[in-house]
Amino acid sequence: MKYISVFALFALPLAVHAQWFTQTSGTNQNLYSVYGVSGLQGWAVGNGGTIRATVDGGTNWTGQTSGTTENLYEVFFITQDTGWICGGNGTIRKTVNGGLSWSPQNSNTGNILWSIFFIDGNRGWAVGAGGTIRATVDGGVTWTSQTIASSVNLWSVYFTSPALGWICGDNSLILTTTNGGLTWTPQNSPVSATTLWSVSFYSPVDGIITGNNGLVLKTSNGGNSWIQQTSGTTDFLHWAAYPQYLWGFYYAVGESGEIRRSMDGGVTWTQEPGLTTQHLRSFWAYALQDIFGWAVGEGGTILRLAQPLSTGMYNMHGIGIYPNPSQEVVKIELNGVELEGISVYDALGNEAGPVEWSPLLGELRISGLKSGVYYLYIKTGEALVARKLVKI
Repeated sequence: MKYISVFALFALPLAVHAQWFTQTSGTNQNLYSVYGVSGLQGWAVGNGGTIRATVDGGTNWTGQTSGTTENLYEVFFITQDTGWICGGNGTIRKTVNGGLSWSPQNSNTGNILWSIFFIDGNRGWAVGAGGTIRATVDGGVTWTSQTIASSVNLWSVYFTSPALGWICGDNSLILTTTNGGLTWTPQNSPVSATTLWSVSFYSPVDGIITGNNGLVLKTSNGGNSWIQQTSGTTDFLHWAAYPQYLWGFYYAVGESGEIRRSMDGGVTWTQEPGLTTQHLRSFWAYALQDIFGWAVGEGGTILRLAQPLSTGMYNMHGIGIYPNPSQEVVKIELNGVELEGISVYDALGNEAGPVEWSPLLGELRISGLKSGVYYLYIKTGEALVARKLVKI
């Protein structure tokens, strides 16, 4: 996926409210993590070595044999075939066939591993109880220890490149690395003595952390400073993530079925309809076109998200775009906003062309594009506005 640098907030409007509905997981075990590789294929893991998998968007969830009875706390995939799970007693297991079989890996620790993250097929990190950090550069064939000056629980790890990453944990701990974890440096938190459950970044500088009592922390400078936001709830927010391919959106899930959504990079949050009173523990979504995803939680709870994105005219940050869908020309009204750049990307994240911008006419000619779904990014002095663009 080609990376688009984001240094200011942007927003993408929605045509209709999000649609959440329940799915039958086929288990009553608590589910702690969910991950997918498309709007159709995903995995959920939980108590007692439970793994549930779907290939049809969650219409059917079937069991996979994990080979362990340890509680599984996170699942992470990098392709439709290759993924990892982590859990109790230092458990790490890997699949190379979409979960048909899972092979054990030696984490060299007996501590619980709460979170696992891979930046590619070789380099990954797992974090857990007692300040445990394990890292691999060979896909998990070997896991080595990384050292920090703390023994608190580490709940979440996230990387935006092989070098740059963050960890959050108990006692308001936030750590960052710029060398793949060879050294970890504390970052200042604006809150003290609380649990930070989840960290997620959609660019090397823009990220959020969620925690107890509805806590949301946001950074726009890579964590040099974290600013507390108003989430609108005092329930704990256990997990926050953005839909893949849709930067600036976040969903946060947590206590008693709480679901919150942000459309501006974590600054403001609104409540989504509640369908359960079970605690929700994890969220994952995919937005190559529209948004599809899942939230999972206790008692085998699985909720499905289906979120259509707008294709009509809109005006945001002083920018109007129409018609959309379009066949030949898209009119872009700047309304006094200073334009710094326009880019168009295809559904795979590659820069698309040819397109031609006519500043005097305020028109973007897209007749050279093939029919399909694209993403239009308009950079101004104040914001980066992202827009789904349909060429007919």
